[in-house]
Amino acid sequence: LTTVGAAYTNSNAAITLVCGNNNLTYNGAVTNSGLLTTGANSVTYGGTGAQTIIAANYSNLATSGARTINSLTFSGTIGIAGSFTPAATFAGGSNIVTGSTIDFNGDAAQNVPAFTYNNLNISNINPSSAAARTKSQTGVVTVNGDLNIGGYAASITTFQLGNFNFTALGSSNI
Repeated sequence: LTTVGAAYTNSNAAITLVCGNNNLTYNGAVTNSGLLTTGANSVTYGGTGAQTIIAANYSNLATSGARTINSLTFSGTIGIAGSFTPAATFAGGSNIVTGSTIDFNGDAAQNVPAFTYNNLNISNINPSSAAARTKSQTGVVTVNGDLNIGGYAASITTFQLGNFNFTALGSSNI
């Protein structure tokens, strides 16, 4: 486990932060102009301050911490190949998702948890996979922007709705 307790800043686009198989926890502000390569691990945005979730492909992504009036800002396209655990709590702050896309792109079954998404993609990152992939809704889901469900010709990607409310306010591409 690697924990970054203070602010993390990478202002050089040529630098790649490689986590390998280590779990990584950011407890401070995160600014990244380079690449984040997460490996087969978990990245957690913890702490209590405001943070921006780096646009990257994650194996597993989690948020945590009592944020009070501070917010978590989701930026760009955030790919998730494994699990997404949005567990941060707020008392005035919120998850800010405007302009972001969460892409459940794992080459395996995945759960799509309760959350308010801006754009939501249900996909499969592996173009050569011949196995069907099911992504399952596990809580109340709201999509403020667009919903895209797709895969590759070799595999079938299915979004299985659960016994929960599901709202898509933008365009749907299925």
